[in-house]
Amino acid sequence: MLLALRAAGYKHLKGIDVSEKGITLAQERGLTDVAVMDGAHLSFPDASFDLVIASDVLEHIEDEAQALREWRRVLRPGGRLLVFVPAHQYLWSRHDEVNHHFRRYSAKSLRTAITKASLRVERLAFWNFTLFFPTAMVRLMQRVLPKPEGPITGDLVPLPPLANTGLLRLIKAENRLLRVLNFPVGVSVFALAQKAE
Repeated sequence: MLLALRAAGYKHLKGIDVSEKGITLAQERGLTDVAVMDGAHLSFPDASFDLVIASDVLEHIEDEAQALREWRRVLRPGGRLLVFVPAHQYLWSRHDEVNHHFRRYSAKSLRTAITKASLRVERLAFWNFTLFFPTAMVRLMQRVLPKPEGPITGDLVPLPPLANTGLLRLIKAENRLLRVLNFPVGVSVFALAQKAE
């Protein structure tokens, strides 16, 4: 994400991750202002950022209220928070367990958590509508089929290049549509919120 933001012209970017391996990989890709840090206990000073992006982070933090308070703290007055999280608790699966998720979110639960942190929600919508129905079907089938034996594994697998390209085109088309409409469901839900001036 930092590489994409840098390519789009954003400056003064900082990245954090709880994984030393993740930070090492980021550094190998030419990112220098990255650090191992707990997203719920930031070492940045108050009012450091105009924008905080938490993409698939909040569901990994047990104390969501603490994380949101921290993200609000490091925002400048008028700054914005962009949060992406997995949607719909009924889609909970072994994939969530292996990835150490504490919860999935409804639009209402994400709005409530952000509002309790004294942030004003400007937009809240679902994302990844295209894959919602296939994902829901797979998740529901996993509930009725016998569970595989052995260690718990997630659902992430490398895709053939053609399939990956096709899915990327679908997501890009969906992203264009999101500029003018909100989808009724999605695999993820996102919120854009603002700290009061």
